[in-house]
Amino acid sequence: MADESYGEKTEAPTPRRLEEARERGQVPRSADLTAALVMFAAVGSLYLVGSQVGHILLAALRDLLQFGGFQPVTIPGITADFLRSVKTFCLAIGPISAIIAVAAVAANLIQSGPVFSTFPLTPSFEKIDPFKGFERIFSKRSLVRFVTNMAKLAAIVWISYVAITSDFQRVVALADMSVEQMTSAGAEVILGLGLKLSAIFIVLAVLDYMYQRWQFHQDLRMSKQELREELKRMEGDPLIREQRRHIQRQIAMQRMAAEVPKADAVITNPSHYAIAIRYDPDAMAAPRVVAKGQDFMAKRIREIALEHGVPIIEKPALARALYRAVEVGREIPAEFYKAVAEVLAFVYRLTNRHFKPSAV
Repeated sequence: MADESYGEKTEAPTPRRLEEARERGQVPRSADLTAALVMFAAVGSLYLVGSQVGHILLAALRDLLQFGGFQPVTIPGITADFLRSVKTFCLAIGPISAIIAVAAVAANLIQSGPVFSTFPLTPSFEKIDPFKGFERIFSKRSLVRFVTNMAKLAAIVWISYVAITSDFQRVVALADMSVEQMTSAGAEVILGLGLKLSAIFIVLAVLDYMYQRWQFHQDLRMSKQELREELKRMEGDPLIREQRRHIQRQIAMQRMAAEVPKADAVITNPSHYAIAIRYDPDAMAAPRVVAKGQDFMAKRIREIALEHGVPIIEKPALARALYRAVEVGREIPAEFYKAVAEVLAFVYRLTNRHFKPSAV
């Protein structure tokens, strides 16, 4: 049972696994949300400027069909009239087309951001495998898609019924209107219905996107073994990391063994921290930390200091503060000048050395 649970995909995908999926073009995306936003943009733009566009196109159609006397019909004339009509059509429909295009791009960017990958274009036999195809048809995902489509169909029928019922008297009155009035009123009823359908589509599409996002993360879940291998790839083999740390400790010990004997004093906690301080007024602007350590390293610093006769001064608060604030090889900050100067003055009196307090 332990082996089986070890292979189950129970772990959330790592950022690296999500990035690899993105590089393959796999991102959570709902085609319904894109379609709903495009539909809303199209119907909304027509609702706002549809009448103006209709008048422009109607005027262009009248201009194209009218006859100007008995002028001869020529190919250049027909071509010029056709190009003029196309230009008018493009200028009228262009803003609406631009709004729809922007909505389509924005819908995809909102869902997953910019994604560029050629991986989906790579030929794959799984895409034409009939057995895989049957699995996809009768999968849980297909069932969810079927239920979603049924919900959308029910929404269409319900919204259409409610809209037509509320505008029933208006629809009936269309029969007594002129052609122009009928066109205007009918278009308003249809566009109003389109806006209501677009709104309900957006709600359903947002729910579909939430499901697609959840399903995407479920598909990328990892087993404990996969998570362990992922960490190995990202951080390296644990044995190699341990060897690297061992080499780093050896280098640090060698550097410490070379620097501590040159120190003027070792400030201790007394047992948990040890800071080796050295000050050369001719070469340094301030005392410098040449070695520091905690626990085992602190013990080793004290042992080296005792072996070489370096004075050990117990200053618990100063030792802790220096350990946290100053890296090895750095000069101490100004706020520690007074405390370190007192330590060095005491050490210099013990060793009969001359101390220059003005240097620190």
